[in-house]
Amino acid sequence: MTTRLVGGPKARVARRRIRRVAPRLAVDKMKTYRVASPPATHTRPGTCEEAGCRQFLRGWNVTLPVGSNKIEHLKQLMRGELDNIRRLDAQVQRDGTMVQVRFRPGTPCLRATAHRVPLHRPEFYVVRGGDWRANTGLITRHRNPDDWINDFGDTLDRARRVINGRG
Repeated sequence: MTTRLVGGPKARVARRRIRRVAPRLAVDKMKTYRVASPPATHTRPGTCEEAGCRQFLRGWNVTLPVGSNKIEHLKQLMRGELDNIRRLDAQVQRDGTMVQVRFRPGTPCLRATAHRVPLHRPEFYVVRGGDWRANTGLITRHRNPDDWINDFGDTLDRARRVINGRG
């Protein structure tokens, strides 16, 4: 059983257990069908507004203890010294032990330089040898989804014939 990270950048801690049935066939007898949109080729860097960033749309808070060494870091971010994005439209409140900075809607978030937006390019329709245990190499990359679906259907038909003793 493997554990993998799920979700976006904020969900780094969320984990899900993957339960896999042990296959009876050798890895070289398996095929994996995949539709892929790699971020490197199918997205570009984008602004908070383009990405629909929730913090940009609704505003956001940063709360730090008084005397924290992160306060100076936050000041540098607000002045744009670390990522060239100024975030000066904020309200600062202090009580005895905490400093709260409230950023208004429309202020770029702290991850503004990490946002990606889709380029709306067609996906890759890939068939490779192997399964989750090992990749035995690319078998084919289909040009369109119909060919990929037909290939997948043919493979399922062959598997059904073998399972039913007609193959």
